[in-house]
Amino acid sequence: MATYQELFSIAGDTPAPLAQRITVALAVKAQEIAIDVNSTANQKAWAVSSLKNPSGDYQAVLNYLLATNKAAPVSGITGANDSAVQTAVNNAVDQLLGA
Repeated sequence: MATYQELFSIAGDTPAPLAQRITVALAVKAQEIAIDVNSTANQKAWAVSSLKNPSGDYQAVLNYLLATNKAAPVSGITGANDSAVQTAVNNAVDQLLGA
């Protein structure tokens, strides 16, 4: 289990591979929302904004992911693979957008 101090450290100095995966996962999720005919106007607006600047939503999603995964060990968070990160980002964005 990660301590709050360890989680704070990750939030402030995220290892590059994890930061890169989260940023790409945000762009992938935004693209999926952009092409989904069932997306709301708010979701589409978020998608366009995030595609223009995926790093703009990065910190909010990272903080959400850290809070959601607080029971995981630090190595489990920082070492997550692409698929796990995409699933976590999808869930985070859905929750943050109220989907």
